[in-house]
Amino acid sequence: MAAGILPPEARLDESAIDYHKGCYTGQEVISRLRSVGQVNRRLERLTVRGGMVEPGWAIVVRQSDGTLTNAGIITSA
Repeated sequence: MAAGILPPEARLDESAIDYHKGCYTGQEVISRLRSVGQVNRRLERLTVRGGMVEPGWAIVVRQSDGTLTNAGIITSA
């Protein structure tokens, strides 16, 4: 993880956050995200075959019409 990644974006809310605990650092942000019901991005693990990747490289997806769409950024490798 890196600075700027919220725990729900890394799916840490599923295993490392107790919503019934008293006060904790970041409680307001975490509770707000939970009440909204979604995050706008996710931290995912990718497997790359046959090559090296570097942090900062863009991940792109080729759409059915042939255009490329930005799908994310490599944050660590």
